[in-house]
Amino acid sequence: MALALWIIVLGGVAVAILLGLAVGRTALRPLNSLTDTVEELAETTDVSRRLAPGGPDELGRLRRAFNRLLVALDTSRESQRQLVLDASHELRTPLTSLRTNMEVARRLEELDPAERQVLISDVTTQMDELTALVGDLAELARGEQPRVTSSPVRLDQIVLEAVEVATT
Repeated sequence: MALALWIIVLGGVAVAILLGLAVGRTALRPLNSLTDTVEELAETTDVSRRLAPGGPDELGRLRRAFNRLLVALDTSRESQRQLVLDASHELRTPLTSLRTNMEVARRLEELDPAERQVLISDVTTQMDELTALVGDLAELARGEQPRVTSSPVRLDQIVLEAVEVATT
């Protein structure tokens, strides 16, 4: 009788262990799936992919939160890409002007003194523009937000200044 009870107890323990493993594996399958997907995203760095939203449970909340994080990261990456494109475009203009003026400066001895002063003034203005652009770019890279103030703008003065810069 004792032997039969020991066999039943050991059999019951074995069945309990097997059922516990099966239930645990089934319960952890969605978490393992989420972990595998997140690890794959980390390896590929493809932040445009999204996770299945899941159900109303905690795991579903975690999936949705992770998707929001991916959206924010994707938006940040796109903003960074646009910033680099804009910065390269903005830097190209004064660099081209400087290159042109330096080509003219090669023939400096052929220029009369008034033209030399205009050339030097242009180069100085373009260097100031380039310095300001690099400073603005550095501020943006540090994440500093410039203080935005609004004030009335006189369009006629802006046009006159632009014409003056273009004609000199």
